[in-house]
Order: sequence, then structure tokens, then C-alpha cells
Amino acid sequence: MKRKLILSLIIFLSATCYTFSQEICDNGLDDDSDGFIDLNDPDCKCLGIKDSLFIPSSLIPNPSFEDFVCCPSGLAQLNCSKNWIQASRATSDYYHTCGFRSDPMRGNPPQPLPAGNGYVGFLDLKDRPGTNTTYKEYVGACINQALSPNKDYTLSFWVGFGTAGNTWGPRSITTLALFGTPDCNNLPFGLPNGELCPTAYPNWYEIKRITASGVNKWTKVKFNFRPTRKYEAIAIGPQCAAADGNYYFFIDDLVLEESAKFDSINFSINGNPCSDSIELLAAAAIVNTITYQWYKNGIAIPGATTQKYLIPKGEEGMYTIRAFDGKNCELSNTFNYNQDTFYTTINANICEGEFYTVGSSKLLASGNYNFRLKSWQGCDSLVNINLLVNKKNQHLIDTTLCEGSTLNLLDTTFSALGIYSLNLKI
Repeated sequence: MKRKLILSLIIFLSATCYTFSQEICDNGLDDDSDGFIDLNDPDCKCLGIKDSLFIPSSLIPNPSFEDFVCCPSGLAQLNCSKNWIQASRATSDYYHTCGFRSDPMRGNPPQPLPAGNGYVGFLDLKDRPGTNTTYKEYVGACINQALSPNKDYTLSFWVGFGTAGNTWGPRSITTLALFGTPDCNNLPFGLPNGELCPTAYPNWYEIKRITASGVNKWTKVKFNFRPTRKYEAIAIGPQCAAADGNYYFFIDDLVLEESAKFDSINFSINGNPCSDSIELLAAAAIVNTITYQWYKNGIAIPGATTQKYLIPKGEEGMYTIRAFDGKNCELSNTFNYNQDTFYTTINANICEGEFYTVGSSKLLASGNYNFRLKSWQGCDSLVNINLLVNKKNQHLIDTTLCEGSTLNLLDTTFSALGIYSLNLKI
């Protein structure tokens, strides 16, 4: 009897030795020793929670303008953003941190950006310079699935009330509108001369208006609607009513989905990545069984288990929140906290006696100079100047004229005896 008991114990221990460890998705450890930790492990996929908590899939492709076919280098380059269409001859503007970020005439967007690195801007003008006519810009897209007249939908997006530029800036309150068309081939509309609202052209219909307000901030707007007809494409921009002035606004992260699939929780970002700590905030769940965990680069942050997380200044990385209801989980979009440092090299030439200005410094001699300045965002901007000072060269021209003759040299006429000096740049 005693021998049999010992044998059973040995078999039990042997079986225990071969038990395989499972990855725990919120402890910051590689539990199953496969080289991947927490959300970086394929075992930690989130399949979603009923009545999803964070940003849902959007019927609008490339909803936050992240994907691009080219880095924008200037105004009117919405064609660089994948899936978006310049809605009419009035050209809205595409911005991305990979290249073109702002325009002096139109001002700067609020910081930080609400979703990733891409965003767009548009004009709403009462009197277009040179023509004194109404001018309105829109962005358009063919949606992934046509809007049906027997379903309820929700649209949310961010409106940026930036700092004013040299010519245009935001109004503290604005009314925007969503428009639809039954056929995607109706994008763009109003060619070749269209600069008005979509409903001024055939087969375009206003779906709903929304008012937003703010001062130097991104404001999130959200509204529900039921279409009166089928729509294959949409356009978003100013309402059709004439503006009372000349304005410029930014928009980002346009999420359109059936209301039944839309989020009950939003993910917001506050602060400036170049000058402040950044606060990430998930709104309260409608049920108290939801728990939270914040992650940096896919690895759980110890103790970060509340709706709010304050990123320590300078702790760059990819931040995500995971919601868990005891059985299923859902992930938020990811915020890329990056204190950009901009590097610029300038090769400059001046003439002897002149100076080259960088910030408050005046450079007089040839050489290589390095300056640490601040960008308009408050980030470091490192400028390298290769300066060459060209020395003055003197050339003597000794000539004789017959009385009554003239000499023409560099647009100057000489007819009298004397010594003359001319300054020329080569």
C-alpha cells in the first residue's frame, strides 16, 4: 500500500513538469518564454467587447489621414493621403508630420494632434481674395460600405481651432456639415469651376450639420443620423450658409460606423509633447465591471490601471489602453508620444561686410555654426549653418574717350573725365 502511494506521487510530479506556461497579458513578463511580452505576444490578441469601448472600425477608409502615397510638401495635396479625394476645385490641404505641417497664411494646428500624424485643413471664405466670391473647401471619400436608409449611423471627428496665420484663422465657433451622394463617381463635384457647397451641384444632399467651438484646441464632435437614401460617398466641410468672414479650420480622425457598433468610450489626449507632460484619458465605462491597463510599447506599465495616465515628460513611446470585462478585452488606438527634434542644414553665402542672421545671432566670418532653437511646437530645432564669406574683388578699368563720346557699363553711362566706383555682385 505504501509503495503504491509513492508511485502515484511520482507520476503526478512528472506530469507537472511538462505543464506549458501561458502568457499573462498585463504583468510585464515573458511568461511563456517565447521572446514576446504582453500585447506583443500573439496570445494577447483582443477580440473586442460587446458595445465596443474604443475607436471602432470606420466606414471611411484611412479615417485619421495616417496612410499616404507621398509626404505632402505644400498646400492642396490631399492626393497624397490614401483613399481621400479632393472634393471639388476648391482645394483643401493635407498635412503630415513626415513633411508639410503648417502654412504661415493659415496658422498652426493645436498640439498635440488628436490621432497620429496626419490631418487636413480647409478654408471657409465669405470673400475670396481677388474675386470677392464665396469659397468653401471639402474633403471627400468613397466609403467602404454604402450608407443604408434603414440604419442608424454615428459620425465622430475632431475639429482643430488653431492659432491664426498671417491671413486666415479660426472662428471660435463654426458649423460643419456632412454631405452624401448615391454614386461615388460624383466625386469630385462642381468641376471645372466648383467652389461652393456640395448641394449646389447635382446628386449631392446634406445629411446633417454639427456645431463645434474652441480656442486653440481640438474639439471632438459626435452625432447620430439616419440617411434618407443610399449613399456611396461623403464630403465633409463648412455648412452651405455663407460665412460671415474668412476662416480656416483643421479636422482629423473621422470615424463613421453603424450606431450599434460605435464606441461608448473616447480616448483623449491633453498637453503639448514638446513642453508639457501628456495626459491620456479614457472616459468612464457604462458598466463598473470594466478594468483598465495602460501599456508602453505593448508592455504593461506597473500600477497604471485607472482611466487616466500621465506620461512622464520625455518618456517617448507608443501608448495604449486595454479594457477588460473579465472575459474579453479591447484595445484603444495608439498614441505616439514623440518629442520631435528637427535638424536643418543651411549652406549660405554672403559678401564681405554683410552678416547672416540666425535667431538673435549675427554671423560675420566663414565657418560652420550650430544653433539649438525652438520650433513653433516648442520642440528642439537644431540648425547647422555652413557660412562662406566672399571677399571683395577690385578691378581697375583705365580707358580713354574721345570728346563727345560716352561709355556704357552696367547700365551706367560715363561721359566726363573722372574716377568712378561701381559695386557689383557676382
